[in-house]
Amino acid sequence: AVTALGEDSLDTLLARADLGEILKHHVLNGELPSSALESGTAYTTLQGSSVMFNSGTPSTVDIAEVSTPDLFATNGVIHAVSEVLLPNSIEGVLALSPDLSTILEVVRRAGGLVTELDWRNAGKLHTLLAPTNDAFTEYFTASSTSLEALLDREDLEDFVKYHILPGKVTSEFLESADDTTMHNTLHAWGTLTATQPGGVLTLGGVPVDTPDVIAGNGLVHKLGGVLTPPAPTQPPAATMNLVEKAADLGLTSLVAAVEAAGLKATFEGSDKYTIFAPSNAAFAAAVTALGEDSLDTLLARADLGEILKHHVLNGELPSSALESGTAYTTLQGSSVMFNSGTPSTVDIAEVSTPDLFATNGVIHAVSEVLLPNSIEGVLALSPDLSTILEVVRRAGGLVTELDWRNAGKLHTLLAPTNDAFTEYFTASSTSLEALLDREDLEDFVKYHILPGKVTSEFLESADDTTMHNTLHAWGTLTATQPGGVLTLGGVPVDTPDVIAGNGLVHKLGGVLTPPAPTQPPAATMNLVEKAADLGLTSLVAAVEAAGLKATFEGSDKYTIFAPSNAAFAAAVTALGE
Repeated sequence: AVTALGEDSLDTLLARADLGEILKHHVLNGELPSSALESGTAYTTLQGSSVMFNSGTPSTVDIAEVSTPDLFATNGVIHAVSEVLLPNSIEGVLALSPDLSTILEVVRRAGGLVTELDWRNAGKLHTLLAPTNDAFTEYFTASSTSLEALLDREDLEDFVKYHILPGKVTSEFLESADDTTMHNTLHAWGTLTATQPGGVLTLGGVPVDTPDVIAGNGLVHKLGGVLTPPAPTQPPAATMNLVEKAADLGLTSLVAAVEAAGLKATFEGSDKYTIFAPSNAAFAAAVTALGEDSLDTLLARADLGEILKHHVLNGELPSSALESGTAYTTLQGSSVMFNSGTPSTVDIAEVSTPDLFATNGVIHAVSEVLLPNSIEGVLALSPDLSTILEVVRRAGGLVTELDWRNAGKLHTLLAPTNDAFTEYFTASSTSLEALLDREDLEDFVKYHILPGKVTSEFLESADDTTMHNTLHAWGTLTATQPGGVLTLGGVPVDTPDVIAGNGLVHKLGGVLTPPAPTQPPAATMNLVEKAADLGLTSLVAAVEAAGLKATFEGSDKYTIFAPSNAAFAAAVTALGE
């Protein structure tokens, strides 16, 4: 993989910002021995994309051969494979799409922007708004210009940046956002609004013809027109980057958090960001709010990076560019609401000092650490989900998995409505009291939780043979669409994609029945120890470099498709190292 990823050495590969995403693409939630893996089935990885398993001699996972299956650990199982697995990048999607050849040519001409859309971009996720060839033809005719003239423009890089959203921004998210929400682009001052005139999704007034073309490092939305970027505005002069500026302002807790979350290099780089920066007192208050004992334990949280990213917007937006009553998408993927006033506010936080400029962005000092509603919070605010809330709270420590005390793990709760539970109790001649007293109540709840943030759009796009893992040790679910209605395990999804800060809630019209648990073979080593024992030295070094060692030494269960040392060596070139 060193070669395949364009790296110079294993050391440079291990320093990549996207190393965690690449590794997670090799991992399934839950413990699945080879006997539990179904041939011809696509399995959702911890990273969110899928890998295809095929049994044979040898069995394969995508292009990789399974050299040694069923290497059990105390907290999962390893299947040794011959390759580092990479899905198509955004550039790869363009190259495979004949109707996107013009935007591919434009992107490749625009300086180093093509690198932003392939695997050489250090792991940043993007969403490309890609005008089709027909859209470009209409644009050239209407503007009396040509492809050659566009390629020769001095501002070609800004033109392309205005067609790129930072992060993986699905059409479902755009459709669910208020039409006043400003979606940031990579253009320094360029934002877009999403509207639906006549039921057609548009961005910046341009229709989205084909949404959600999936890539390994983001998404492509095919557009029926070309976007026109605004003229850039120059910010006030500055001499310090965002990290230096925060330190100069005495925001010591924020600086420590940025360093602990591995985001220091991001905010010292050339990309522009807007940071809503909590004060030291705000971090002190967050220690209690997040159930921590001290600032040190808060800084050690697995979800620290997600919390910090919820305070960051892509691009440089001074207070004059922030529109009151507008929801802005954060680097974490959720939104914050800005309201101007005396003082201005961001959600519940007051903006104490705006417009503190750095060379690579701007800081607005705020009075609070911002947290969206957790899954438990969504349940507590939903009268039709009071029964599942009671069940979750009775099921041992599982309620902690669904609030902010879960060390940052993302989950998707499949939540039967109160009406669904009433029908279930009648059909099964039981009661809520009997359910709450069941010895296997924890397994019952775990079967209603998917690991990760699993959108209905992803479930609908998956093949109906795809097995979606739950937190139940051996419980998987398939998603089907009989009569156009999304179902999970045969149960209809009545209301999908209720957003929470630490995942999603899908409201179900029925109750799922979990399978009986199966005990895995005995094991004595955790996954990291097992990988080391197997001589997978590059994988172990990568896990340590990506900060995932504690994750795979812990009590949560994982299935790892483990690339060989030779596979990592081949990835250096592939990743441009």
